[in-house]
Amino acid sequence: MIEYGIWFGLCSIRENISSHSCPFFLHISSPSNYIEHMINNIVSSLNSSHQESTSSFSKSLFKNSNILRIVLRRPIQNVIHYDTWQRIDLMLVTEMGLPVKDKDAIRLSCTLIRKNNLGLWSQYPIESRPISEDAWEPEVNLCEGFNSGSSVGGIEYTVQPEQASSDKCFISLQLAHSHSVKLLPLTVGPITFLHQQQAMMTVIDEGIVDQHQHQQYRSLQLSLKHGYFLLKEQWDYGTPGKLWDSALMITDIFVSIYTTNPHFLAKKRILDLSAGTGYIGLSISKLYQLQSDTDESPHIILTDIREALGLIEINKNLNQIRSTPQLTIAPLNWGCLRDARRILSDGPLDYIIASDILYNIKDFQSILLTFRQLSSENTVIYFGYKPRGLTQSDETKFFDACKKYFKVTLLQYQDVQREFKIVYDNSGYINGKKAGIFNFSSYC
Repeated sequence: MIEYGIWFGLCSIRENISSHSCPFFLHISSPSNYIEHMINNIVSSLNSSHQESTSSFSKSLFKNSNILRIVLRRPIQNVIHYDTWQRIDLMLVTEMGLPVKDKDAIRLSCTLIRKNNLGLWSQYPIESRPISEDAWEPEVNLCEGFNSGSSVGGIEYTVQPEQASSDKCFISLQLAHSHSVKLLPLTVGPITFLHQQQAMMTVIDEGIVDQHQHQQYRSLQLSLKHGYFLLKEQWDYGTPGKLWDSALMITDIFVSIYTTNPHFLAKKRILDLSAGTGYIGLSISKLYQLQSDTDESPHIILTDIREALGLIEINKNLNQIRSTPQLTIAPLNWGCLRDARRILSDGPLDYIIASDILYNIKDFQSILLTFRQLSSENTVIYFGYKPRGLTQSDETKFFDACKKYFKVTLLQYQDVQREFKIVYDNSGYINGKKAGIFNFSSYC
């Protein structure tokens, strides 16, 4: 289970109702103790969320980058023999791609990602070891992850014939044991494994400048029952090509909603605005496609700029999500009335999910206009926001503008219980997860 430690604001917004409250920020530490932190750490005003008046833009990006990323430093071999040791060169960075050096040693482990007999992505343990001594790169010598104070690292792994399958597989790298660092695992591939007697050829696409960026994925567990969701990232695409922190949190929330009350979203029209990798909307669609009663499926609409839609399609196909009338992938530019009208041509939206779209002052007006164009009186917008480079004044300006047309409310724990009709046992757990994972509610 990934542990989270970020400043994260999530708001419920409804059209045509005057506002009396401001957006707030709450500190969320990990899925196992969301409730305690939600009750104890709701901040009473924007002033206490974070002080950036004297901080540089760069410092603010580092300060709020508590979920670090492992990324590839060099391309991996994508066709290899069984029972041979292979090296993976890594880098430790923030979500913005900034190298992280001031950390203790981090030990990683490897697992094999392949499809099980149900066609779902599953993890299987494999053997790993530290990198052999390297005279050219002494900072990675004998590291099985990252040495103390170094942003570069690596690991070696081997796969036995009985562990892999005839299909292409992936290698996932994650923390080997509990650590103070919050780390988003890296998955690399796809990899084809050959027996020793088979000829081997490494396939390199000469048209790709940064080959390693096209081998980066994330494998995230939807649930014990539903396996892993394999997500391709494309960091050279810019903002749409990354899996951002708020998307991790919101997806976790909706997976938990589905697990405890799948009927809540049945037949709803849900828009994933500026979906990026497509993780939120595709995860919801995948869960409903796995159940037998397809009549209960919500209509999921994923939108982004046209150039970004190809990555959503790749992730859709990677997870064997079928093309159905309940799944739409369509272009939508902020503020474009024609795009908005096309989305609404099949009916009004029940929910809009807007995750990590607030990062540039020049986009404030077009984002707000998009909210207004897409919303009806009964539309609820779930807005996930994590402070990065904006100042407190910038944030206040945006939310004050929203309050002219919407009611913006902090999403309270008690509202979650009421809205999603969640039934808790005496221990406070639902299906093994602490109930506090539901850290937002709908408008009430």
